[in-house]
Amino acid sequence: MKIETYLLFISFVFMSSLRANEDIRKILSPEIKGDVLYISGTIDSHIYDFFAYAQKELENVKTVSLNSYGGSHHYAMEIVRKIREHNLNTTLEKDNVCASACIYLYGAGKFRTAHESTWFGIHGARLSKGQSFKLMTTCYFKNESGFHEFDLTLEGCESIYNKYYELALEETKKGFLILEEMGTSRLLLQDYLSLEEDPNWPLYFNVLKIRDWTLPAAKALEYNLVNQIF
Repeated sequence: MKIETYLLFISFVFMSSLRANEDIRKILSPEIKGDVLYISGTIDSHIYDFFAYAQKELENVKTVSLNSYGGSHHYAMEIVRKIREHNLNTTLEKDNVCASACIYLYGAGKFRTAHESTWFGIHGARLSKGQSFKLMTTCYFKNESGFHEFDLTLEGCESIYNKYYELALEETKKGFLILEEMGTSRLLLQDYLSLEEDPNWPLYFNVLKIRDWTLPAAKALEYNLVNQIF
């Protein structure tokens, strides 16, 4: 398993570009049109704040339309509470995506619809920046070619890895339980845990080793994540 050091630089440049795009999206999202609240881009504090200062505008909203690759787990949970308090439906319009933390927002909908072209991105809990750094400094070494490789036999690695694995598994189960409480089948977790291993898991500090799951809307219907396809 190898991690090329130059990927860190590429990642920095790429994320800088994404942040610039997100700054623009924050001006446009959230946005209310008619009885629909549109949420796109990164899920963070600005979306939660919108629910706080736009109480009057939200009175006429019936549906939340989502298009997001995720964001803050903490703020996602707070926004979930707001969606449920307002008894809102959720939807994915044509070609839209709902991944990572966005899944919780979508699952909070009273009635959940999705266009047949849409899909959901599901993955287990990820380590925090501090935890990733700890794992990196304990379990990775730089080889002669300048690559960083994961090695479970390094001193202290096995205990750290096992600790983070159990933590990630616990948090993942909590996340799926939230979806179950909102009507999604418990088979979603069962089938996720049975997915094959991601061979590149060390690159993303994905200690569960399970590959990310792309779930088409039609398949999500089988798990009752989606209530209706259009």
